[in-house]
Amino acid sequence: MERRIAIQLPLAQGIADRAGRLRSTLPWLQPRPSGESRDILPAPLVEFFAALDHLEGLLEDGRPYLLGKCATEADWLLFTTLVRLDAVYVGALKVNLKRLSDYPKLAAHTQRLYDWPGVAATVKLNHAKRHYYDDLGVTNPSLIPPGPKTPFEAAA
Repeated sequence: MERRIAIQLPLAQGIADRAGRLRSTLPWLQPRPSGESRDILPAPLVEFFAALDHLEGLLEDGRPYLLGKCATEADWLLFTTLVRLDAVYVGALKVNLKRLSDYPKLAAHTQRLYDWPGVAATVKLNHAKRHYYDDLGVTNPSLIPPGPKTPFEAAA
């Protein structure tokens, strides 16, 4: 007869709780372009900025990362969106209701992740701009805007 003992560890419960919060946060992290009428704000644009407002609120309590004291997948997925927000999405996707500087907690969060060893060298905003403007043919593909300047542009 085999005996099994189930042990409930507080750490395991903490990981499960964090995983649930992570799953509920992930769908909010990428802007979606929309072909809706110019007379109204497209729902995805409204949803995207509502999500940023929500995420800014999460950081209001002073936590360094979205789910607490440790960076998680949600932080890094958000980073890739926010690091491109002003440089790429504002112009190419017309995601321009607000800029990252309008979200001081998210701007600090993005800077905190950018400052991790080795991360700045992986941020290639000129490459991202070329992709959105040249490769995808978005908005005047022959003109890749030089700005706006952001604090996330490593020396080339």
